[in-house]
Amino acid sequence: MEIASRRAPDPGEPALLRALLQVDAGQPTAARRELAAILDGTAVCHLVTTRVRAWLLAASIEHVAGNATLAQERLRTALLLAEPVELIQPFTESGRFTELLIGGKGRFGRSEGFVDRIVERLPPFSADQHDALVRLTPAELELLRDLPSLLTLPEIAEARSISVNTVKSHLK
Repeated sequence: MEIASRRAPDPGEPALLRALLQVDAGQPTAARRELAAILDGTAVCHLVTTRVRAWLLAASIEHVAGNATLAQERLRTALLLAEPVELIQPFTESGRFTELLIGGKGRFGRSEGFVDRIVERLPPFSADQHDALVRLTPAELELLRDLPSLLTLPEIAEARSISVNTVKSHLK
């Protein structure tokens, strides 16, 4: 009996919980170690939600670390696992994945329709949350509001007490 229990893979559910605790403690490397067995398929996951949540957490960790490509790949895997059973809740229950889902529009291939269904179920954004998603600074937003006024770039710069080059930079 001891030999069998030593060889049996750890269940995925406790590993996912430990990874969540590690993320909350600010220890992404430890969280990655906890998730490794789930992500590589060696941990036994009794629920499909465990695998989806593990891939989502891995995507979130990589996103925070600035690894955009890896975050997108991990999100794509979570989508592929969730789509056959229309598992939408893990994507909508926290704000961690909103930016990845909306920012990745057009890059999800055959899962694009599933992503649209998820995005439809996301809670409405406040103006501040929307601004953060599109990554515009307040100065850039103010400048965009001036564009329909038909002012020239030098006139906008003068009205805002900034240089014309700054106006051009904000428009990029």
